[in-house]
Amino acid sequence: MDKLSNENRILKERFDKLEERCQRWITDEQVYLLRRIEQLEDENHRLHENYQAYQKQSEKCIGSVTDLIIKALFTQE
Repeated sequence: MDKLSNENRILKERFDKLEERCQRWITDEQVYLLRRIEQLEDENHRLHENYQAYQKQSEKCIGSVTDLIIKALFTQE
């Protein structure tokens, strides 16, 4: 009976350690994933701002080229 009781105690201790390790892993993984999500959201925001800036520059450039073409056409007349 003592042998079974002792084995039961050892198995319970091992199970508790395993459960602790698993819980630590889950917590670490959650922290990592939340940080990664935050990094990706920041990167996405930065890329969106860059895209908008390039879009505005592109529109200005197209407008300038259009103005030059119109001026060139008027000076040819």
